[in-house]
Order: sequence, then C-alpha cells, then structure tokens
Amino acid sequence: MHAISQYKRHGNLSDASGYASNLESEAMKHSKALLLLSCDFGTAWNFRKLIVSKKQKIMLFLDELLLSALVLSNSPKSEKAWCHRRWVIKMIAGKCSTLQDIAGKESELVEKIAERSKMNYRAWNHRCWLVSYMTTEQVLHELKKSRNWAGLHVADNSCFHYRTRLMLRIMEEHCHKLEDGTSDENNEIYQIWQEELDWNEALIKRYVGREALWLHRRFLSLSWIRHFTTTLGDTSNYRACKSSINGDISIFHG
Repeated sequence: MHAISQYKRHGNLSDASGYASNLESEAMKHSKALLLLSCDFGTAWNFRKLIVSKKQKIMLFLDELLLSALVLSNSPKSEKAWCHRRWVIKMIAGKCSTLQDIAGKESELVEKIAERSKMNYRAWNHRCWLVSYMTTEQVLHELKKSRNWAGLHVADNSCFHYRTRLMLRIMEEHCHKLEDGTSDENNEIYQIWQEELDWNEALIKRYVGREALWLHRRFLSLSWIRHFTTTLGDTSNYRACKSSINGDISIFHG
C-alpha cells in the first residue's frame, strides 16, 4: 500500500532520473503481491487499471489477463478478477487483431475453471458476456462444444444459460439479416432449434426432475412458438422477432 500511495503522490512527475518510472514499477510489483494474497482488493485492481490505461500498450493489457488468470486459479469465484478481465477485453477491443482468438481462449479458461469450481455463476456469466465478441463461426462452435459439458453437468443451470445466450445470438443475427433482406437460413435456424429440443428431451427422460433442463426447455419452447410459428420471410416481422428475443431474455432472468 505504501508503494501505491507513493505513486499517487509522485506518479505525475517526469524527471531525468526516472523516479516516477521506478515508483510505477514498484507499485505494480506490490499490487500484484497484494492481489495474490487478497484477490478482491479493489484498490489494487483499480491502481493497475490506472497504470495500464495510462501506458496503452497491448502487451501490458495481455499481462493483466495473465495475472487475473493466476488469481482465478486460486480464487475462481473472485468477482473483482472477472471484472478486471472484462475491462481488459473492452480496452483492447478494436486495437487487437487477435480479439476473436482471445475470446476463444477466454471461453476455454471458463470451462477449465468450471470443471474445478462447481456452480460458478461468475465464471459462466463472464462466458455469456464474451458471446458478443465472438464471430458467427465461433458461436456455432461453442454451441456444439458446450453440449457435451452440459450433458454431464445437468444440475448446473449456468451452462444452460450460456447455451441460451449462444442461441439468442444466432437468432439476433438471423433477425438482422431478415431486416436487410439477405437471409436464406430459415432451415438452418429451424434445425438448430429442433436438435436442441430433441437433445433436451432426451436429457429430461434420462435425468428426471432436473430443474435446469426444464428451464432450458421453457426457453426453447417459447422461442419456437414466437419465432417459428410466424412467417419470417418478410422483413416486416423483424420487430416482432426482436421483441421475442428480448422477451426470452427477461423470462430467463425472471
């Protein structure tokens, strides 16, 4: 804390001796030690944000991802650490050519942590947040990849919430294409929902009474009724489609 306080007092100095730079280096080193001992020390996280945003160097942002991953390896439910990762990704969005690769690695990190830390809502919430940074191909890949994990962890509602977010992203893109008059993928969307319903039904029959499975089926059924019982070949239905998506989100959070 002393190193951080010293930097706050003298960090704006710019002298030939490099005093401010030395203070900065010491403060970063001490803040790292503090976070490894106390992962939710907000002052230390905020200090690192201050320094890294001041420097605006991609490598420093990536170093913050490494540090927070180290913290999460010991404290997988640390909200401050997950928030810090989201802050880093938002800061490098648009500046980093490998952002989609980072999003993919983030998803893999969450899955590894979820395997060791059961019912980790914070980790899965982070994964849901990542969906907006994924390409269409990544979303489809994640939907396919997460099925095996979900099938082995039917009591974990967070994983099914993640699948919901992926499917909503697919629906959103489909609706935007309808608005532009460029969509010819009705059959593909239909098939995705049909396969999910069939898979969900098989799990319900195998694992009787699991609430997470029934909640997921409610989402699938409502989406089916609101989306596929309406003719979507006309762009005038875009607003209705978008309204349905928003309704599904509110129902799932309810």
